[in-house]
Amino acid sequence: MARITLQFTEDQVKVIRCLRFKKLEIKHERKDIVGIIREIGSLVDSIDPDPEGNDEHLTAEQEGTHSICDMIRSDLNEIYESAIRSKEIAIEDADKFYGLDLFDLFNGISPFDLVAYALGMQDKAIEGTEGDVNGIKYPDEVMKQFREILDPIYHDIVDIEDLIHQRCDKGGIQAGVKYVALDHERIWRTEEEFKELRQKNRR
Repeated sequence: MARITLQFTEDQVKVIRCLRFKKLEIKHERKDIVGIIREIGSLVDSIDPDPEGNDEHLTAEQEGTHSICDMIRSDLNEIYESAIRSKEIAIEDADKFYGLDLFDLFNGISPFDLVAYALGMQDKAIEGTEGDVNGIKYPDEVMKQFREILDPIYHDIVDIEDLIHQRCDKGGIQAGVKYVALDHERIWRTEEEFKELRQKNRR
């Protein structure tokens, strides 16, 4: 169990609050339990010498096959009922998840333009580059500052999304606060909350 930590500057928090979220349609492929049951049921019917259950004139061998087919049908019914109870019967679910849009994280603009916007530094752009096909240009010292803000965000983007969701009803992500989680749980707490939990668990 390793401890992982996150801590952000005020500038990083401003940028994180501008990252693009959207609702995503996620398709969950599951086993088509109903389809499998139907296929096996059809196969059983095809080999059953008397699928209708009128077995007066069956030979001993045919009666044995018929009995086995009945047992399989009974098992299939149990599997079907169990699937309904456990709600695993859906072939495909279309759930909506609200999350960071990693394909358009910066709202359709370059990462550096988003940082400039978030920090109110649009005036730092090099004059005459506003229409540049490769994006607005900034002086080297400004670009260095932007990269120092962005690089940790890129590195921790998955943890940041978890943190945003988990802290949304606790005041959101705050600058200068150390957030702690155990790597096998990924439940984020402030350092103070984490210490309180450890002390409580020791009692």
